[in-house]
Amino acid sequence: LNYLSADGLIRKHPTHPAALALARRAKTTLPGMEMVEKIGLAYTDALLATRRGLVALTINALPSADDADGLHWHRMSDTYEKIDPQTLAAAQCFTWQVLQEMDKE
Repeated sequence: LNYLSADGLIRKHPTHPAALALARRAKTTLPGMEMVEKIGLAYTDALLATRRGLVALTINALPSADDADGLHWHRMSDTYEKIDPQTLAAAQCFTWQVLQEMDKE
């Protein structure tokens, strides 16, 4: 799992600082979860909001670099059967923690 600190295909747009702060706080409250902050390779749905100054965060999961066959994002092979239930549960847990961090503000 990872969350993006910047988003965009050619020009990288930084994620809103408030969104990054929420993600970083959520990460510290879930020490057993492997969560990485990284710069996105392309654009995501959050980019439109980010470019307009809104607080938006992209959370995603990508296969390891040695698993070239594992990447199905925006392809015909991107089907429900390819979703790892444990990874989906971890993403849900992290997202819930981000929302709880928002409630603390």
